[in-house]
Amino acid sequence: MPPNIFGMAFGLTGLAEVWSFAERYGISTPWITDALLILAAAVWLLACLLYFSRPRDVRADVLDNVGAPFISLALIVPMLLAALGLEPRAHDAAVVVVDVFLVLTLLYGGWLTGQWIYGALDAPK
Repeated sequence: MPPNIFGMAFGLTGLAEVWSFAERYGISTPWITDALLILAAAVWLLACLLYFSRPRDVRADVLDNVGAPFISLALIVPMLLAALGLEPRAHDAAVVVVDVFLVLTLLYGGWLTGQWIYGALDAPK
């Protein structure tokens, strides 16, 4: 399974944000946003279970210069879900989720940038 599988949950979360914006202007109902957030969370959870169940493939993808940035979406999507879906209902829990995944995203981004700076960068042909 390729690491860009997390793009599905990222896209669904973005779509939920659009419907949330429409809801603020009275164009749509809240259940559409909630349904999209639940679907995005389910897709993210399923993608995590399927992708991270194969540690050997994950290690190869993390060391791949092209595929490695897509893995960061696995850390970004929970922040978006918490900020959009959890924050209105449980503010403190949403802050904790965002903070934890923000730190993980920064750590992964720093490690990834370090690999690009100090490692050999082979462009795909």
